Amino acid sequence: NPYYDLPSAAFWRTGVADVSPFSIKGLWKPKHKLSKRHEIVTAGSCFAQHIGKALAQNGYTWFNAEPAPDKFGDTLAKEYNYGVFSFRTGNIYTAAALKQWVFWALGKEASPQEVWEKGGRFYDPFRPAIAPNGFASAEELLRSRQTTLEAIRRAVTECSRFVFTLGLTEGWVS
Repeated sequence: NPYYDLPSAAFWRTGVADVSPFSIKGLWKPKHKLSKRHEIVTAGSCFAQHIGKALAQNGYTWFNAEPAPDKFGDTLAKEYNYGVFSFRTGNIYTAAALKQWVFWALGKEASPQEVWEKGGRFYDPFRPAIAPNGFASAEELLRSRQTTLEAIRRAVTECSRFVFTLGLTEGWVS
């Protein structure tokens, strides 16, 4: 068979299951190593926010392309999804959704003007968790979305590494 000459580490049983967890070595060789000097962007599922925090806590350069306004404290910034991912999109669960955001940010596709209104407040259907109480107007929402698109553009054009984690959810097409 085509696997007969592979080393024992190439197989689950001999490379992982039958080996002490403290002696497992060489199973993964990264194509691109992370250095503390790299500007690292994180986006994707909720797992990406934990990667960003861990990078920052361990001295890596986590790229925050859309920081909170100076007047926000830590609690308010978190409530409005600043500092969770490298830009304020909220969770991005699929590669198709990431592509959509990047295409809008780079001007490869026109960004939508869709806005949801409920009770006199305006909500972003593409970033529903960004403003917990909605926006005061559609114009304010669209300005906020534009700020995020500018942050995405900066992030993808200036970063050294981009970490994207997929979510465990279905994707929808409208």
